[in-house]
Amino acid sequence: MSMDRARTAIRWQLLALVLLGTLAASAPAADFHVSNKVYFKADDTPVVSTTLFSSGRAYDFMDSPRETIVFDPGHDLIVILDPHRQVKTQITTGEISTQIGRLREAARNHKKETVRELAGAKFAEAIDPKTGDLKLTNRWMIYEVATKPPENPQVARQYAEFADWLTQLNALLNPPELPFPRLALNEVLRQRQEVPLKITRTTMSEQRRRKPLVVHSEHTFVVALSHEDQQRMQEAHDQMHMFAEVTFDKYHQAKQEAETAAEESLKRAAAEGNAKR
Repeated sequence: MSMDRARTAIRWQLLALVLLGTLAASAPAADFHVSNKVYFKADDTPVVSTTLFSSGRAYDFMDSPRETIVFDPGHDLIVILDPHRQVKTQITTGEISTQIGRLREAARNHKKETVRELAGAKFAEAIDPKTGDLKLTNRWMIYEVATKPPENPQVARQYAEFADWLTQLNALLNPPELPFPRLALNEVLRQRQEVPLKITRTTMSEQRRRKPLVVHSEHTFVVALSHEDQQRMQEAHDQMHMFAEVTFDKYHQAKQEAETAAEESLKRAAAEGNAKR
């Protein structure tokens, strides 16, 4: 093959890749339902939530405490709804990125070695030959993930994008949780065009005597939306128009105060129960 013909062939290959990328980016958004359960202790009641994807948006409904997160990638915006207090707040993805950048810088300079290393969150990647599960490993953390490629690749792309922003938002709302390890996992799943069915995260402590912290989650994907799903999304839209708006900082502060009050109430109830015994 002559040099000119070789250059022409390369140009056509590059053009084909660009066109494939453009077609993937412009593919219509998929509508689907994800049921989530997170176990912070093996024998504990799971935290249950439902994530609905419709018309390019994602709606995440937390059962207890009730809270709804609406991710609108078309406007680079996240809206948070608190049905109990009937308030809402919003934050742009740009604002989240700025705050997460500051968090990463602070983590890199932290006094604890675990925090410094997890700020970079580099993992060795492997596949379990028996189960086919994905395994990401470093000194302080292990992810074991059962995955599957969805029939519609758009499902994997949409889920990975939403998971990225939800992970970062949760880090802002629930410090000192670091988002960087989960973001690394999300990127691996994105490259593999897969979604997670089960995730087990094991976190080691710098203190060897302490047991590793294990968190387990389960995710069920259904490529369809029910009438009940449509009603929940409509209710979220109504709340976005009805609820009073507060700043993100005020929302965060009130959320922390409510969680602290709930924890203190549980401690008092447990102490009273022990006293009666």
